[in-house]
Amino acid sequence: MVVVLLALGLTGAGAGVGGAAPTDPAPTTARLALVAQDPWTPVGGDLTFRLAVADAPTATSVSITAHQGVTSRKGYETAMADGNAGPVLSQVGI
Repeated sequence: MVVVLLALGLTGAGAGVGGAAPTDPAPTTARLALVAQDPWTPVGGDLTFRLAVADAPTATSVSITAHQGVTSRKGYETAMADGNAGPVLSQVGI
């Protein structure tokens, strides 16, 4: 099993203009939802899924990171408990 993480973020957020000090971006209610995914993807195959993004500012990006798979339930539980999903296999930003 390969672990895939999705993140919704702002690109260039807080960049100052004309030498002004950077400011925190305004709070956003952007939402990211996994709408559909393949039931099975063979090793080396293409993973297909569909995302729904709502209320995101125009400077929003999505980052998708695939991590090396875990081989046991205990490995999965440990990865989720400590936030370390393991070695990165690939990362794509859109």
